[in-house]
Amino acid sequence: MSERTTSTSGTAKPRTGTEQSRSRTARLITVSLGMVVVAVIGILAQTSQRTVSQPHTGAAAPAATPTTATGKSPLAQLVRRDPGDPAAIGPVDAPVVLIEYADFTCKYCAAFAEETLPALLSQYVEQGKLRIEWRDAPVLSQHSVDTAVAARAAARQNLFWQYYEALYARTFAGDSGWSRKELIDIAASIDKLDVPAFTKALDDPAVAQFVQKEAQASAALGVSGTPTFVLGEEVVNGAQPIEVFRRLIDAQLAEAGKG
Repeated sequence: MSERTTSTSGTAKPRTGTEQSRSRTARLITVSLGMVVVAVIGILAQTSQRTVSQPHTGAAAPAATPTTATGKSPLAQLVRRDPGDPAAIGPVDAPVVLIEYADFTCKYCAAFAEETLPALLSQYVEQGKLRIEWRDAPVLSQHSVDTAVAARAAARQNLFWQYYEALYARTFAGDSGWSRKELIDIAASIDKLDVPAFTKALDDPAVAQFVQKEAQASAALGVSGTPTFVLGEEVVNGAQPIEVFRRLIDAQLAEAGKG
């Protein structure tokens, strides 16, 4: 399953400069990236899509494409393998990389985080066989942007995944409160997180701009529903059971001679 983009109504309460800035960020997420993006989307649209999805997911996703002149398909080029990426977990040279496009307020993304991710971590990431790279895809509301910014603020202290876990635990439990105070309270609950530094990062325009850039890139690839995963040449839509990920990962490990 996946969630689609929805809209939320504004409140009568006057907004602060920070809130106005975040609102502008949310609006900018939907702005066209120009001819370069059009060209990329055109390439993807001309190729056949190979996806694994549950019924009624509704999540649009990148298409599997032929190999390019560089020897890598467009899907393969989405993998970053940046050793300094605080929103990636697992060895930088792991034979298989799973890219997760998700929204922290999405209940299906929370189901993956709570029910599927722990098994992937213990069975593949900790064994050095899998690397997971996160991509911001805040598609549901302004709260999607706010939580993404907060997670990136925690990433400044290399505590992205701890904040990820705390956010999704609340979403999975059905908590929909994402006020500034609540986001800071979540930060305060994380061991070794410097709350004043987190709060400063929360208000740093550079953090909001980074989330905006990530969201635009996700939208340009056609990610309009969450969660969406890219696993090698496969696109996985929705909160799939662990067996789906095991099958695909094991196949790619075998292909790489690491099975």
